[in-house]
Amino acid sequence: MKTKHDCESLLALSLVKMLPSRLQDHSYSILELAQELAGEFECPLCEILTPMGEALQTLAALHRVKFDGSQKRVMLA
Repeated sequence: MKTKHDCESLLALSLVKMLPSRLQDHSYSILELAQELAGEFECPLCEILTPMGEALQTLAALHRVKFDGSQKRVMLA
């Protein structure tokens, strides 16, 4: 049986693989991206925020995504 922590970690890993292709079409605000992912994974918004944040941090550290503070949008680096 998976614990909530395991599920979040697996979801974050999935998002690391998935987010770059999602961001190819256009940039997103953090909220827009979270809402879209929550709908896709059929989970509450509160459950997608932490793994999405972990995935975005990982991708930012790898210079694959960036956050434009002036427009408040996440985009490919």
